[in-house]
Amino acid sequence: GLRQACLLRFGEYHVNHTSNLKSDPKLAELYLTEALKLSKHNPKENSLNIALTQHNLGVACNTLGKYQKAKELIQIALRVEEEHYGQDHVQVASTLGNLA
Repeated sequence: GLRQACLLRFGEYHVNHTSNLKSDPKLAELYLTEALKLSKHNPKENSLNIALTQHNLGVACNTLGKYQKAKELIQIALRVEEEHYGQDHVQVASTLGNLA
């Protein structure tokens, strides 16, 4: 719903604007964790959208030094992306880059 969409956008903003002085990985983690909970309870939610949320949450966790949690989230996202796109897709490459 609307709440989930807002949480996703706020979380993505704080993950994807790391050069922005207003970005905050702690807020990203908070927003994306809540969005992930909501998406898992929504039967209409696309597994690829959930994977993107997990990927972004993993990036936020990595920035916060939560490396094990980041790795687990990004690996889950990677499996879904590989299934959906195949191994040669740019999104899969981006996710692999975040595991490095």
